[in-house]
Amino acid sequence: MTASASASANASANAPANASQDAPFAASPVRAAGPIAKEVARVESELNAFWSTPDKAPDGSSIAKTRASTMTYVALGERAEVERLEEQAEALAETHAGRSFMITADPSIPSDLVEASWSATCRREGGVIICRDRVELCFGAGAESRAPSVVSALALSDVPLLVEIAPGAPPEVADALAASCDRLIVDSAELPAPRIAALARRSRGPLADRAFIRTHSWRDLTARLFDHAPAALRTIRRVEIARTEGPGPDPAALFLGWLASRLGWTFTSRHRATDAAGSPIEIVLNDAPPCSLDPSRRPARPARPARPADTKARTTAGPPATSGKTDAPEAAATSPEGRDEGATTAAAVDTFRRLDAIRFEATLDGEPLTLACARLPQAQGAVRWTLSGARTAEHVHRLGRRDEAWVLTKAIDATEGDRVLRDASLAAAVWSAT
Repeated sequence: MTASASASANASANAPANASQDAPFAASPVRAAGPIAKEVARVESELNAFWSTPDKAPDGSSIAKTRASTMTYVALGERAEVERLEEQAEALAETHAGRSFMITADPSIPSDLVEASWSATCRREGGVIICRDRVELCFGAGAESRAPSVVSALALSDVPLLVEIAPGAPPEVADALAASCDRLIVDSAELPAPRIAALARRSRGPLADRAFIRTHSWRDLTARLFDHAPAALRTIRRVEIARTEGPGPDPAALFLGWLASRLGWTFTSRHRATDAAGSPIEIVLNDAPPCSLDPSRRPARPARPARPADTKARTTAGPPATSGKTDAPEAAATSPEGRDEGATTAAAVDTFRRLDAIRFEATLDGEPLTLACARLPQAQGAVRWTLSGARTAEHVHRLGRRDEAWVLTKAIDATEGDRVLRDASLAAAVWSAT
């Protein structure tokens, strides 16, 4: 079970409530802003008192609190943004417990003051009380530059420092925290590619992008398409991408950045690139998937019997045609709110702009080859994966259900592909600036 605990200077460190009875520890009135150094010292003192004071078991015996510490997590942005991020971090308490910071700014607060408070969330496992704590800091105008030193003073030692930058984060604070963190988390569905590239250059640690994680299926399926015809990677002459309309960063940027960084392309404009050999590549962007991008609408072909010796007739590698799923657990994409995209309204799915279809035109052994992946009009939670021309294959792949807590978990745990993401982000920034 879980109990919430809040403490301030008026809270008695010697009288915590009984966590085994699921009661709050100590609550106190909200404090006014105070001098930064004084408030930091107060919070540090109260946290130390909280952790050093044992709880009481039903039989009156003392039970020491156990700190589950795997990370220090910092959410930086406007209040609504950091509250949303903290809710997701709270959902990971059993596997990714630690200390979290919610950092905001309020121009009505004098520059030398800060509003500081903390809370603890505990659960009982047998006779053990396991807790995590959270520190909330709201700086005045001009005082945000003190945030990195305050975080450094209160962060847990010997665990990674993870910083997530929301769109409303003060730029100077974001830059400073990016330079000192062990992992930087962003969301390119909310932050423009040039800003992410600037943060990535400042960061000493690996970069994780929520949007990059959400769109894993598109990259995975693109790789599967070319697994059938790897030689076609060197002959791509046209890339067509359909994405939903709306404000915000273009979801095509990071996907094109990933392609360019992996294949050695150079962007000469938003609609042109050259490959590693200097050959031109056309880039076509559509605000809605036209019929030509949807392989489910192409003219039907007469059926013909399969010929085992005919390698061009139908390939057999890749996703199993009967399951409708990939066997890679991370290949499932998600709607921004974590619901099954096939079961939500368009408004829920389109919280962020999204990719709807991709198509490549290339050649294989001198013959035209088209590789495409598009959402099905009748089932937005599924895509049709096709090869046509020099080789043919087809598969319907259902996009899976994931929530933002899962996305955050992957962002925290990601150890492979950090260089891939960094290179993709830098290339995406180049494309966005052309």
